[in-house]
Amino acid sequence: MARKCVYPSKSIVKQEFVLVKHSLGKQYVGPAEDLERYLLELKVKKLTVISHPLNAASDKFTEIRIFENGDLAQCSKRSRLLPRMIGQIFDSLFTPLPQDGSIVFCFNAYAAFITKPLIRKPGFILGTWSVDYTPDSQGIDFTRSLYNAIQRHISKRIDFRIENSEAALIARNVAAVTSQDCRHLVVPIGIWTEDYVETSTIKKRSGKQLIFLGSLNERTGSDLLIETLLELTYRNLDFTAHVIGKGPAYDRLMQLVDDEHKANQIFIHGFLPEGPTLRELLFSSSIALAPFSNGKANFTQFADPQKIKRYLAAGLYVLSTEVPPIASVLEANGVGEIINSQHPAKVWADKIELILSSRTLSQVCERATDFALDFENTSLFAHAINFVINDSSA
Repeated sequence: MARKCVYPSKSIVKQEFVLVKHSLGKQYVGPAEDLERYLLELKVKKLTVISHPLNAASDKFTEIRIFENGDLAQCSKRSRLLPRMIGQIFDSLFTPLPQDGSIVFCFNAYAAFITKPLIRKPGFILGTWSVDYTPDSQGIDFTRSLYNAIQRHISKRIDFRIENSEAALIARNVAAVTSQDCRHLVVPIGIWTEDYVETSTIKKRSGKQLIFLGSLNERTGSDLLIETLLELTYRNLDFTAHVIGKGPAYDRLMQLVDDEHKANQIFIHGFLPEGPTLRELLFSSSIALAPFSNGKANFTQFADPQKIKRYLAAGLYVLSTEVPPIASVLEANGVGEIINSQHPAKVWADKIELILSSRTLSQVCERATDFALDFENTSLFAHAINFVINDSSA
């Protein structure tokens, strides 16, 4: 699997970058963490990473790391004395930003809101990189209205914004929570395909293995997942299924598998971090399940789930509901299929049984790995940074 590369402009390595994010903890890896990895691999002149804690479960410190030419030069932590949003404002007042001109990526509107006033000298390029969007993401009306006001305010004062899907871009514009005058770019969630190349020869793929990756909750369709897997076992089919993730439905799934004596077919792993064990399970499977539920509160309808990119990089055929925007793209490229979110488990089981008896899965797997190259992080990040630099200098 060779990379399809968009190469960074030569000026990127000479730039100084700042990433401002709200961290969910050390185990979480999202666009901010992937962009950090990319810039460190490029050995850019200087990279400052400011991590504010998102909630009490993540961390109690604001962490500042400064890298020079890819090497860690300085690391400091500051205790958070006040809770949540108020505390982060005070954290930011005492967080030193480089004052010699940098490209600043803030990974939500609030991060940009508390960072923008700290920039006192010209030459900075500052923008937001939004990783999700939900109309009701901030809960109660007052909090939601306040956050929307922050989005509207900051979108008129930044140089660019990046969304992870066209659906999120349109929804934010329709909701009038961002300025449409702010130049924008859609950059999907990516994957490090090189990590998967090394795994591809480790374990022989089984044509009879299913896999689910993600949190076990209502949004990801945990009830439909459980019912589908049990329905398949009742048909006495020759298959195994691996469920990777935790969440509210985890204990119930464990109990059902135990009560039905299906532990020899349905393997519940809990959370597995990105690494060899997870990739081996992906590569030994053939069919991936993504039964996202439909509903106004489900941000997946505007999102670009990274797990689907992992499925593709591992060469899996993806069965998904219509909820994630990428589902129609998978179907159009012959590497996945949409099953309506309102259809019961029996319909899912019928489709899986049909696919398990197919002899064309190996061809599909090859198409999936090729298609995954369109989401190679190195190309996506080079494209995004070239956009920021070139348009800002135009």
